[in-house]
Amino acid sequence: MLKKIALLSIFFLVIGIALGFSQSQQNIPYVDIPSAEAEIAALEQANSDMETQNQQMQQEITTLEGEIEKLQKRINEIDFILERVKAKGADLYEIYSDIVDKDTKSKAKATIDKNRELRTELEAKKKENQAIIDGNMKKIASNKKQITINTNKISRNKDRANLLSASIEKTKTQTQVLASYIDSVDEINSEAEAVLNE
Repeated sequence: MLKKIALLSIFFLVIGIALGFSQSQQNIPYVDIPSAEAEIAALEQANSDMETQNQQMQQEITTLEGEIEKLQKRINEIDFILERVKAKGADLYEIYSDIVDKDTKSKAKATIDKNRELRTELEAKKKENQAIIDGNMKKIASNKKQITINTNKISRNKDRANLLSASIEKTKTQTQVLASYIDSVDEINSEAEAVLNE
């Protein structure tokens, strides 16, 4: 009779433990604790590295944006003077054929040639500055894309680390409960052996 009571007690205890775990933490898996802790450490280190990279890229974006602002201001200045150079050169060229005096005509030709040279240099400088702006804009877009990728990875890593932490706690709880359960079974076994030995 005592043996049957002991078996029934063990059965209901096992059922109670199983139901308690399955209802409270159905979506949290059990884990090997050392492995889970190592993975959490790796995730935290990866997040730290990506956060540092994000900060560096954001600082670079700020620097590049400052350069773009200065270069754009320079281009605006070039455009302003270029229009004046073109206009003055066109006016002089228009009356060049009507100049009779040789010295004046020679001087006008030298001025027209210098005007064309300056126009070429100004246009080349504008093109050079615009190329730098385009490169900076491309780098800014690349940095922003990488920052978004890193931010999403950091979020996923945090979710994974939180799940692993919950799994570690669940596993520790299971270990504690099962240890207590095993002790209780040992006690029942001892009682059963005592009955058999009477």
